[in-house]
Amino acid sequence: PWGPGEAVTRGLGRLAGHVDRDRRRLVERHVRRVRGDHLHGSELRRAVDAVFASYASYWYQSLRLPGLSPDQIGAGFTEDGFEHVIEARESGRGVILALPHLGGWDWAGFWISRVVGYPVAAVVEALEPPELFEWFREFRRGYGIEVIPLDAEAGTAVQRALAEDAVVVLVSDRHLGGAGVDVEFFGEVTTLPAGPATLALRTGAALVPAASYLRRRGCHGVARPPIPAEREGRFRDDVVRVTQALAHEFEDLTCSSPTGPATAPMSGTPTRLGTSVAPVRIGLICPYSLTLPGGVQGQVLALARALRASGHPTRVLGPCDGPPPDAGVTPLGNSLPTAANGSVAPIAPDVPCALRTIRALRDEEFDVLHLHEPLAPGPTVTALFLASIPMVGTFHAAGGSRAYDLLNAPVRWLRQRLDVAFAVSEDAAAMAGGALGGEYEVLFNGIETDRCAGADPWPTEGPTILFVGRHEPRKGLAVLLEAHQQLPGDVRLWVAGDGPETEELQHRTAGDERIEWLGRIDEDEKLSRMRGADVFCAPSLRGESFGIVLLEAMAAGTPVVAGDNAGYARVARQGSEAVLVPPGDAPALAVALGKVLSDPGLCGDLVANGLARAEEFSMQRLAGRYLEAYRSIAA
Repeated sequence: PWGPGEAVTRGLGRLAGHVDRDRRRLVERHVRRVRGDHLHGSELRRAVDAVFASYASYWYQSLRLPGLSPDQIGAGFTEDGFEHVIEARESGRGVILALPHLGGWDWAGFWISRVVGYPVAAVVEALEPPELFEWFREFRRGYGIEVIPLDAEAGTAVQRALAEDAVVVLVSDRHLGGAGVDVEFFGEVTTLPAGPATLALRTGAALVPAASYLRRRGCHGVARPPIPAEREGRFRDDVVRVTQALAHEFEDLTCSSPTGPATAPMSGTPTRLGTSVAPVRIGLICPYSLTLPGGVQGQVLALARALRASGHPTRVLGPCDGPPPDAGVTPLGNSLPTAANGSVAPIAPDVPCALRTIRALRDEEFDVLHLHEPLAPGPTVTALFLASIPMVGTFHAAGGSRAYDLLNAPVRWLRQRLDVAFAVSEDAAAMAGGALGGEYEVLFNGIETDRCAGADPWPTEGPTILFVGRHEPRKGLAVLLEAHQQLPGDVRLWVAGDGPETEELQHRTAGDERIEWLGRIDEDEKLSRMRGADVFCAPSLRGESFGIVLLEAMAAGTPVVAGDNAGYARVARQGSEAVLVPPGDAPALAVALGKVLSDPGLCGDLVANGLARAEEFSMQRLAGRYLEAYRSIAA
């Protein structure tokens, strides 16, 4: 019977809350976050018990739903504000119901589907094993809810459901990976999924905040007025604005629960870097000249800015061929250009650099060192030999290393000096693991999304393509120049950087006034030109472990056309976040560039998808994970 069955279920839920101590501590934290730190003792215990009892009741009621008739569902359901859903659906805009993890959305979905008569589709996290997920999928389909698994095809499936006039249910307070937005939520910075805001902005569907509150033998649903989701500026800024508004609605809905806010455990992912505990004094060491453009150098400087912004004293040690490029940099002398990986690395393997490194390590009294490319000759190797404090290493290179092969025994010994090792890609992890042994957590590079999106667009004089990189064969600049000759006469090309091919390529294109050779440019000008360009082109042929420059262009709101190499394919999916072309194929590159420049629809899709993709790699999140590693080994 319903009454005794629910009473037993709630009792079992409370019992589970006392058995699972880790989960109970998490719920205690969430309850106090909602209701205030003053809650303690028996009052806190009762509030936490109510959460576990409510969760058990949710499963009991949900599992009974298929056995109920539409009349029984209607008798057990009350609502407030459903007119907002009716009005939005009748307007033909489509409806997205965004809910927090609160009460029982299954009952509400059953009521909408079987009593009101609207088709319902819900995006849910796939369960393991797949057979269990398929059972739940059929179970929910049995009471009128079409389940869309949360995977790479979910966005397309949701847009199809909206086009078919379904009410789309998104449980939206838990970030499960993919694009996310940092918002203020119950007094903390929390990552919420960007999907609801992105869909509303792109499709025009009404974004209706809602909640379903369990009550004995029934459910009460609340729908709030739709959140304004019109474009006002940059797409990324609009996504943040709408998601923050949704977070405020979730706060109100949580605190308005008829059974009290304690029944609303929050699922957002806190992302503050934790300045409430003692700060960690961090030393970042880069083997490459910090005054020259490069992916590793950019990562190190940006990571330092993020760590300092979070309240952790951070200094960067590295060679500098001129004045330090940023605050908090300790220069270790000039670099000596050295051939490596088909390129020229500006490293400093000399004795003066080693002596300056030793002095800096002695004077700074770091709690932890973070070595980027730990085995590159220069200050990182000096630190591995001599430092006596905890050390983290990040391996960036991919594709094999002759030095690892020739000096395998000593480099393996040095690798063992690292307390924790990361790699920026699967290829980089495979290269380091195969040559050096040990385990590597793959932690992709990060970008300063706010800095990219906030750059002032550089003025243009017509359709403009931007290239940024070293002028050497593997970067594919010669291929781009050949493709450019096949484009309409009004298409301009900005070429930033220099290298061994610069003089030859300039001679080859002499007299073409459409090409502007910029030479080396600083980070601010690079981002400004990215924002101003109509297309960012990175036609690299090989040797890219990770496409950080592609993500920067995406974050700047610029469509990307790039070479289809392994590193770039990890951050950009063909036709979604970028147009990828076979490396070295100039005619195919020309066709791709021409299509992006002439097709506003394709361009808009690339920009929207690129912005969402770039958010997945924010430097703030990367800094948070590294900080966890620093604390674990410093302790």
